[in-house]
Amino acid sequence: MNTGIGMATSKERTVTLRVSRPTGKPLKRTFLKEEAEDEYVIDKAGAYEICLSNAHSMYVSKMVYLFVSVSYKEDWDQYNEVLVQKFEAMQSMGNLTQTMSMVRNRVNYMLSFQNYNRWHFAKDFRMAKINNFYVQFWSILQCVVIIGCAFFQVYFVKKLFIVKTLTPTNKPRC
Repeated sequence: MNTGIGMATSKERTVTLRVSRPTGKPLKRTFLKEEAEDEYVIDKAGAYEICLSNAHSMYVSKMVYLFVSVSYKEDWDQYNEVLVQKFEAMQSMGNLTQTMSMVRNRVNYMLSFQNYNRWHFAKDFRMAKINNFYVQFWSILQCVVIIGCAFFQVYFVKKLFIVKTLTPTNKPRC
C-alpha cells in the first residue's frame, strides 16, 4: 500500500499518521511534515485503519489530503508464473524475473508519482479558490470605498453651492 499525504492550509504542518492492522495492532506510525509519502507491506487482507492526529498543534485547523494506492504483489507473481510457463524454452529466466521485478518497482514508483501529482493538483485547486475569494473580497471592498467617497464628495460640493436667501436678521438677500 502506498500513501501520499499533504496539508493545504496551516502554518504548522506536522501531523501524525498511524496505520493499524485489521486486528488493531499498529502497522506503522510516522510523523509527517507538509508533504510525505510512505510505503507499507501488507501481510494479510482486511480493513486497515488510517488515523491522522493533529496533537502537535491541536488549536490550529488543517486541511489534509490523503491519497492511498494499492498494488497487489500476488498479481505480479501470478503474471510472472504465466510468463515462466509460456517461455520455458528461454534460457534467461533469471533475467525475465529480474525484469518483471524491475517493472513492478517502476509501476509502484508511477503510483507514488500519481499520488504526488494528485496532491499538487488538489493543493493548487485549493490555492486558486482561496486566491479567487481574496481577490473578489478586496475588489468589492474597493468598489464600496470608491462609491462611498463619490457620495461623500458630492455631498460636500453640493453644500458649497447652497446659498441662503435670508440674512441672519431675516432680510431677503439680493
